[in-house]
Amino acid sequence: MKCGNLLERIASSGLTLVYGPAAVGKTNLSLYLLSLKCKDSKYSCLYATSEGLISINRLLVYVQDPSRVYVHEILDLLDLVDMIAFIEDRFDNLGMVVVDSINAPYRVDALIEGSAELFGYIVSSLHVLADKGLPVIATAQVHAGDEGVEAVGINVLDLWSHRVIRMEKDDERGVRKVIIERGIDWETGLVLEFKIDNGGLKWLRCYQVRKP
Repeated sequence: MKCGNLLERIASSGLTLVYGPAAVGKTNLSLYLLSLKCKDSKYSCLYATSEGLISINRLLVYVQDPSRVYVHEILDLLDLVDMIAFIEDRFDNLGMVVVDSINAPYRVDALIEGSAELFGYIVSSLHVLADKGLPVIATAQVHAGDEGVEAVGINVLDLWSHRVIRMEKDDERGVRKVIIERGIDWETGLVLEFKIDNGGLKWLRCYQVRKP
């Protein structure tokens, strides 16, 4: 099975968290997966973004028919609450949801009273929607933690995600790595490598790394 098809199969269920440093390829990866779902599906898809116009331009690179994609702008946590309501109203017509990035507004609002509880409600709601059969991909910004780089709000995100993917970049080679840190059964330890060009993602290789 080709690497892209393998990742498509993996991300076609559950709530998948994708985290990594800025410019590592999180948006490109999530839009690639969304485009595959929208292209061959009778459903529409939802792309919720806190990244502004740049991410919309990237969307047009991957999606052949943008009319099949709802775009929801995220400026604060309440926008994410509105997004949950939007998804629930259109659940039967959606084939995939991408939230890019889910913790950006929480990073801004973290000191506001009640923001942690609200963020927990948002992520747990996405978990429930994924359990009902709607695949959700959520990208996450990172900061320096006790054990290296970790996603902002990692405790909540890790608790409710079915799958956790870390991304890395080799600047010298221009290669991005997709590393499945936690998945379902055989998925854990899978590594996929790709490059990004003007036409989108170009898969290089995929292999399994087993933890000792």
